[in-house]
Amino acid sequence: MLLVVVAACGNGEAAGQAQTRPPTSRPEPPEPVHDWATGANVELAPGWQLSACESGPPPMCARRDGQTLAVIELQSAPAASYPTIERILDGGGTADDALRAQAVEFQRIFAEDRPIGCGPDYTVAPFGPTSTTVAGHRGVV
Repeated sequence: MLLVVVAACGNGEAAGQAQTRPPTSRPEPPEPVHDWATGANVELAPGWQLSACESGPPPMCARRDGQTLAVIELQSAPAASYPTIERILDGGGTADDALRAQAVEFQRIFAEDRPIGCGPDYTVAPFGPTSTTVAGHRGVV
């Protein structure tokens, strides 16, 4: 199981809004590939980048025009190392249920912790979790 946590920060403008693209006859370029181990910079779209946060990889920062808007963390570990996941699985819950519960718990802790270290004006705007496939494994974003 993998857990991908995206913790977006800011004033909430444009968060979660769908972007539309005009139809095109050109083939779409290949999706960018990000190396989580090195944290190499990847251009996602004009103005958007994914690269290592100031603390270094594995947390990655999604930036738009140089401003960090989200921190993305890829976590992979035995279920027993996450009490929330272990509790849900031991109670008969599904892997998706356990991952969603862990993501919500992570968001709660992150939202409480960040203002302590970053100042009282620092805000966290959590979204998700949504079930997905990450690197061929079940996960949540």
